[in-house]
Amino acid sequence: MLLWRQSLSRLSGQSKILPIRCFAKEVKPQVPNVSRVYQHVNQERGEDYWNYSKYPLTFGSLADYKLGASLGSGKYSEVFEAVHLGQRKNYILKLLKAPKAPSVVQREVKILKTLADGPNISKLVDLVRDPNPESTAVGLVFEATPCVDIKKNYKTFTDLDVRYYMYQLLRALDYAHSHGIMHRDVKMGNILVDPTTKMLRLIDWGLAEYYHPGQEYSLRVATRHYKGPELLVNVKDYDYSLDMWSLGCTFAGLLFMKSPFFPGKDNDEQLMKFTKILGTHNFWKWIDSHHIPMAPEIRMIMTGEPKVSWRTFETSLNYHLHSNDAFDLLDRLLQWEPRARITAQEAMSHPYFAPVINKDK
Repeated sequence: MLLWRQSLSRLSGQSKILPIRCFAKEVKPQVPNVSRVYQHVNQERGEDYWNYSKYPLTFGSLADYKLGASLGSGKYSEVFEAVHLGQRKNYILKLLKAPKAPSVVQREVKILKTLADGPNISKLVDLVRDPNPESTAVGLVFEATPCVDIKKNYKTFTDLDVRYYMYQLLRALDYAHSHGIMHRDVKMGNILVDPTTKMLRLIDWGLAEYYHPGQEYSLRVATRHYKGPELLVNVKDYDYSLDMWSLGCTFAGLLFMKSPFFPGKDNDEQLMKFTKILGTHNFWKWIDSHHIPMAPEIRMIMTGEPKVSWRTFETSLNYHLHSNDAFDLLDRLLQWEPRARITAQEAMSHPYFAPVINKDK
């Protein structure tokens, strides 16, 4: 990354290295993004449906649960095995590391309640807080499943496994999108599977949000290696298609047995990782068609990269997962132009999933 910044300095006639975030300017693009599907779900259902700031929270007691082994830790929370002392029943408890604004907790709880009946979505069963009035600890209690992080076994998947799990992810996303909700953090680490039963859960809806056409949203969502390019060039009025890009990055990781598949060290390098493989021609076509402001020096450097054939990444270990249908679906997910990305509903009808659908008939 240092080399790239030095190159930019030389081209612009500056003697010092340009600062990070020189790729895109903080200016709103002139052409807004609007989802092709489910644009008005929240508007049609009314404010009571989507305005989580008015959603009342009812808390149980954290003292009713005994925490067990830690199952993982993120930036904002830690997840534990837990046993309800009265029921003697196992659960998963997500304990928030630091107090969040009430509206953030309300948003996650309201979204989880809205999606409670959805396929392959983690089920919230209780909301608890520490009975100690001096404590700010809040916990979300979820169903316990035999599922484990997909990263623990994805390198053992068969071709049919990958097709099946991708199809289940699409079912979860289409259900969420049809209910007006973007997940905004689809990635390997938020997918749990049970290889024995083939159960899958898409978890961690803490960054999820209700979609309203034309509304500007935070850029600080999605994990870097899965960030849609719209986030990397400061486009704030994104939509459900952000999830589809992240799913494409996840799919690439599964197909090529490499997680993450696009390992950028910072947001600028992340954008370059994408263009090195996906090419720069359609990137600039998207940037120019939407009048997205970019530092002029960038065009002199980040140009002329051809799209790399997916076959380039084929090895003796992963070739059994590859097919023309797989690569076509990957291409349709990883489109620079958000409106050109395949939707979750469209993707479920893609020929890649024919073996899964036919098997279930």
